[in-house]
Amino acid sequence: MRHAALAVSTVAAAIIAACGSAAPTLSGVGGSSSSSSQSSSSSQGGGSGTAADLCQLFTKADAEAILGKPVMAQARNSISHCGYDVVTAQGAVAAASLSVSTRPSRLDLRQAAAVLHLTQEVTGVGDQAFTDGRLTLLARKGSTEIQVVFVNFNAVTVDPTEAMTAAAKKVADGL
Repeated sequence: MRHAALAVSTVAAAIIAACGSAAPTLSGVGGSSSSSSQSSSSSQGGGSGTAADLCQLFTKADAEAILGKPVMAQARNSISHCGYDVVTAQGAVAAASLSVSTRPSRLDLRQAAAVLHLTQEVTGVGDQAFTDGRLTLLARKGSTEIQVVFVNFNAVTVDPTEAMTAAAKKVADGL
């Protein structure tokens, strides 16, 4: 089971790394952090955004709504990423993760959405949002990108679209 969870973590991290950039300052949530998170955040535009703040915006309850099952404790987090996993007794794995990054050079997501096959435009989430209707939602608020990713290796049988949209909207509103 641990190997399957590691595989999901690796897949989600690869997706986020391919699309990620500098982490934005999170203004909508307070919290404390270690000095290394503080300096990382302040070197990227000031403020007090931390990994703990991001996971306060994208909560265990948000992940459970996306996955349709109780999740293990927060599995992965960094200054720009927060993720949760479900591992069934049979070893099947699913994950819900959020990444947030600043990309001032990409203020129109249409090209990125096309490359990622995100063909459905989503209204009410930040300034611009697109989804494939099942696995990925990419949104932009100002120069900040929000990506919610659903990875499922036969662990759950839910349609995560509404819950992913709600989570992305909550995060965009909190930025």
